[in-house]
Amino acid sequence: MYLIALATYDSCVLIFNFMVGVLRAQYPATINKAFQDNEWLCLIHSVIVELFTLLSVWMIICFTTERLIVVYCPLKAHKYCSVRRTKLGHHY
Repeated sequence: MYLIALATYDSCVLIFNFMVGVLRAQYPATINKAFQDNEWLCLIHSVIVELFTLLSVWMIICFTTERLIVVYCPLKAHKYCSVRRTKLGHHY
């Protein structure tokens, strides 16, 4: 579950950050002008990129925490680490 979410968030970062930059450079008269003329478009773009970047980092933290519990507390791991808990987002 974590790896699927991480791949999704990283792909969104690439799409919204890298591809929008490429499109702005390729089409300066249309797409770049739309970003320059519309403050809300720039604001929404920056919020979306930051959101997916933060979600990506938190997925890595959740995955690492789960692995830490499995290594250091193997007898309690089944209580704290389950697919159901991962899907619901209820962690420790």
